[in-house]
Amino acid sequence: MTVHFREITPENWRSLNSLKVKEEQTKYVASNVTIMARAYAFCHNKSPVYAIYHGELPIGLLMLVRQKAKRPRQIKGSVRQNPKRRAK
Repeated sequence: MTVHFREITPENWRSLNSLKVKEEQTKYVASNVTIMARAYAFCHNKSPVYAIYHGELPIGLLMLVRQKAKRPRQIKGSVRQNPKRRAK
C-alpha cells in the first residue's frame, strides 16, 4: 500500500473528523475542527490542506502554513555608509 495525499472534500471530511493525536501532541498541531474550517474557507483558493491516506484508510491531515518573512533588524552602526556617495 502507498501513502498519498487527497484534497479534503464534502465526500471525505466526515471520515477525517474522527482522527486523533496523542495527548502530548496536541500542543504541536491544530485541532481537526481548525483544519476542516481552513479547508472549507479556502477551498476555492487551492487551499494547502490535505488528507493523508494509507491506501484507502485516512491516517492524518496536512495543513501548510505560510508565514511572512520577518524583516531583519538593523543594528545601529552596523551599516557603513560611504561619505563620498551622495544621496539622490
